[in-house]
Amino acid sequence: MDNIQDNFKLLCRKEIYAILDGDTECGKYTFENGVVVEIKMPYLSGPNLCEICTTFGLPMEYSWGGGNCSRWEYVE
Repeated sequence: MDNIQDNFKLLCRKEIYAILDGDTECGKYTFENGVVVEIKMPYLSGPNLCEICTTFGLPMEYSWGGGNCSRWEYVE
């Protein structure tokens, strides 16, 4: 069981959060016709992240007046 928990801890890193919230490009893909596209998750705003959290059973509300978490903290 410890090995599973250790593996999970690898995901709890700011570099991983940056991939999931759309801040980090994971690479590029070149099509046969020469078109190059970035491989990355879509940028998720604070309100988007709160909506995803709520969908998966962790209710979050975004406060438009300030005092919100950083986007990576919502992913965490």
